Formats: sequence, structure tokens, C-alpha cells
Amino acid sequence: MEEELTEVILWHSRAYPHMKPADYVKLLYQNEFGCSHFLGDEGQNLDRLQNEFYSLPEQQENAGRGPRMEPIGNELCRIFLEPGPQTEEFLPLLSRMQSATARTYEGNRMRFQKKLSLLRKMAAKGQLTVGGEEMDAFLSRYVSSGCEPVGHSPEYRKYYSPHYRVVKAAYYAYLPVFKDVMQLTASHHAPRPLLLALDGRCGSGKSYLAGLLREVFGCNVFHIDDFYVPPERRDPDWMKQPGGNIDRERLLKEVLLPLREGRKIRYCPYSCQKGTMLPPVEVEPKPLAVVEGSYSLHSDFRSFFDYRVFLTCLPNVQQRRIFLRSDGKRLHDFLERWIPAEERYLEEMKIGDLCDLILDTSGFEDFA
Repeated sequence: MEEELTEVILWHSRAYPHMKPADYVKLLYQNEFGCSHFLGDEGQNLDRLQNEFYSLPEQQENAGRGPRMEPIGNELCRIFLEPGPQTEEFLPLLSRMQSATARTYEGNRMRFQKKLSLLRKMAAKGQLTVGGEEMDAFLSRYVSSGCEPVGHSPEYRKYYSPHYRVVKAAYYAYLPVFKDVMQLTASHHAPRPLLLALDGRCGSGKSYLAGLLREVFGCNVFHIDDFYVPPERRDPDWMKQPGGNIDRERLLKEVLLPLREGRKIRYCPYSCQKGTMLPPVEVEPKPLAVVEGSYSLHSDFRSFFDYRVFLTCLPNVQQRRIFLRSDGKRLHDFLERWIPAEERYLEEMKIGDLCDLILDTSGFEDFA
């Protein structure tokens, strides 16, 4: 953690040579606590965002540019408000992302104190844009006052005119999906939920993305893994059938049909780890529902979905992720059994060709 934070501090020192002690402390506060002190009504958050955006100087078109991001470490980033229609259209989604970050991200006072100690050491070594004495004096006053959130220095505001929000960096990584979902939910007026499928290769981040969507949009999430057919009930040639290990009839009857009709969902998840059915789960339908997992776009299901995402990654990345998440215990099983079966399904049913968005997560090493 200290090595990553040191790099973050040094990067900001080079990028912003007019930084003062308050700016370093603000950076570390955001690195540790995110934007939790901004948690409030989402409508109020959006109003503040819009007021700040419309107060920016030189409201001119910024065609072709998306929101600019700057990592601040600890899986967080700053997303900047810049003039132009691209940012204006992005504000409602940014408000949701900020609120979700504040709800799900908690810091720790003891860790924050250690980060301030690192700042003292770096200033004493001459690594920052301020000296050790200036930093010590500021930190002494700051700690004695209770380590509350601090604003940027007048110098920083003068030179850099900072206008940004702190959000989880993972939200930015999956921004193409979030933008599409935001647009679809805004235009969806049917009495039933909007249905989204996340299909693709194992290890590509389907479950992770589904969790992020739940944080930001408060949606229902259903996992294909919960509908595995118990081994004793599988057909002898199930490996030759695309999705032969999925209880497709049960998924249709218990989840997809009720969702399409806007009814309450009730189903019993199957636990692969325990090899048994778990107690029933009851779910009230929400405006958005996500079904994630390999085989979610099987020909039996695909007509139910309003939006389809295909997630993929390079083979070496896939194998590394599977190795890490199973402590190396299941990689051989995946290589010999599950990956070949999955690849046959993807090829035979042309899943990539059916999707509205294809996203390669090979470079998302921290976010998949």
C-alpha cells in the first residue's frame, strides 16, 4: 500500500508543481475516505454537480472527448468536470457513481494517520513541492483540529481550477456499459424491468461487473451459477450440449418469465460448493435486472433481453485470474473441462455476434 501511495503522491507532485500542504492532505484524505463526506440525497448531489458545471468558464463544445480521469490510488479516481456537451450528458451518471462510491466505500482513521506520516517523511526528504518544516507545521495544526476534510489551497485553485468528483476507478473502467445502461433505463417506460445479460468467457469479469451495476443502479442480479444442474441429474452427453449443465427450464420458469411479466421472483439457488439446493430466495422486481454468467445468452434465453454485453479477455489473462481466484486448485479442471465447453458454446451460438457491446477486460487487472 505504501509503495502505491508513494507513487501516487510523486505523480501528483510532478503534474501539479504548485501543490501546497493542504492539497497533499486532501489527496490523501480522498485516497483513504473517498467521497463519503459527500453522501447525501442523490438529487441534491446532481443539483450541485450541475450548478458547478454551469459555472465553469468558457462553456464551449468539447466534441469527441469523454470525461477525463486521474487515479488517486486505493482503487479510486478523480473524474473532472470540463466544458462541453460530453460532460453535460455525463452528469446524471457521474452523480450516481459518486453516490454509489460514498455508500460502499469506508476509510479508516488509523490508516489515514499512517498516510500522513508518510507525507511528513517524503516532505523531509525533499520529494514534494513543499519543504519538511512547512509540511510539519500544517500537519500539526491539521491533526490537532481533528483531521476533518480540507479544501484545496488558494494557489492550487488559481493554477488548476479543480472541478472533479471522486469515484471508484472500476466504474470508469466499465464506463461504456454504464453509459449505455444509463441511457436505456432513462428511455425504458415498459411496466416490466429492463433486462440486461452479461455473457462471455470465464474470468472476464461478468460477476464483478454485475456487482458494480448493482451498486450504481440498485438493480436485481441473477447468477447463472445458481441454476446448475446437479451432477446426478445431468444427461450422459451433457458436455456435448451447449449449456447442458444449466437447468434452462428452471431459469425460464422461475426468473425470466416472471421478470418479463413484472412479477415477484422466487427460486432456490443451487450451491456448487455444497452440492445442494439452498433455501428459496424471493425477489421483488426492480426497474433493472441483470442476468450474468456463461450461457446467459443461450438460444433459449436471448429473446428476453433488452441489452446484451459480451465480456472477453486474453487466454493468458483468463488463466491467471482463474489460478488466483481458486488458489491454483481449479485451473487444470477449467483448462480440461469448462473452458473447452464454454468455447464450443460461444462458437456454436455465435454469442459475440448477438451482443450490443463487446468489452475486452484484459487490461482491467484490478477490475475483473
